[in-house]
Amino acid sequence: MTVVKASSNTFLVVTLTTAMVIALYVCPRRRRLTAKFSKDPQRDFEQDILDEDESAFLSGHTDYVIVNDHELRVIDIPHQDKQLPLMVFIHGLGGQAAQWEHQLKYYSETHHVLAIDLVGCGYSEVVSEWAPYTAKSLSDDIVQLIISDRYPASQPLILVAHSYGCSLAMLTAASSLIKQERLLGIVLISPKAELDETQANGQKFLPWIPDFMVENARKKDRRGGLYSTSVERLLGANASEDLRKRQLRWNLMSRTDVYKRMATGASFPSLDVYARLSSTKILFIGGQEDTITPPGDMDTIQTRLRGTNNHADDLQHHLEPPHVIPGVGHMSLVAKPDACNVR
Repeated sequence: MTVVKASSNTFLVVTLTTAMVIALYVCPRRRRLTAKFSKDPQRDFEQDILDEDESAFLSGHTDYVIVNDHELRVIDIPHQDKQLPLMVFIHGLGGQAAQWEHQLKYYSETHHVLAIDLVGCGYSEVVSEWAPYTAKSLSDDIVQLIISDRYPASQPLILVAHSYGCSLAMLTAASSLIKQERLLGIVLISPKAELDETQANGQKFLPWIPDFMVENARKKDRRGGLYSTSVERLLGANASEDLRKRQLRWNLMSRTDVYKRMATGASFPSLDVYARLSSTKILFIGGQEDTITPPGDMDTIQTRLRGTNNHADDLQHHLEPPHVIPGVGHMSLVAKPDACNVR
């Protein structure tokens, strides 16, 4: 049998080709790189959406900070009155700080407002390790930013969160590094109580599913563009075209590798955490038509809070019935911002 040896040139070509394929796959701008070689109307439309600039309001108040050795993008708008509370906005899984634009404009008149792009999200640094995406690590990023020299230790604090961000907000509020006398309250918008059995089982297998398979499934979910399932699942059928564009952009900016890591590392408050928050004023807001985190999840969380408090009268003072917004789904903060912007 004759053995044919590959030449050094052949080896070089194979190596370079493999390296280029890997580079195209891991590069966050691979859609733009591959656009030169193939035609795909869906991809071209999505690229146009991605190429749109953020609003001048968001870009004008953007800053970058180093927290726990990674760079986070923040939207930070101080108030002239340094005694006013610091209001911190925390997005959910697959979200970003830009989703809080309505709230930032509204509350910046009476508060020092701060919205955070969690690691790997929005314009924050993407890290390849899995540990930084656990609930514990994400909440620690928030805690370390709040207690940093950027913000006075005596400044009153309000946490506002959406979806999975609500779990991070509760973990943040329960941290021993956050002085309870400083915490004025928490606003939870569309909070999730826990993973159901199917989701919990899926979480175990998610790390082993190749990124390209998840990304292909997400692309199919986006078929239909502004009227795709990926958009209507979050906004419902009655959303405006402008809002649909923004939601599609946020969906596109959510990286598959980051989403996998964050979903795999997701966890929810324990009874010990609820016990530490039993005297904290918490406002619940949800969408009546929310199929991702149904309004019943708010009732579940309130039941657990009541179960950890031995002083029912005291808890009743801090815990009002959930405010359910009619005719809105998961993204009430952008679909019905006035209903979420409470004083």
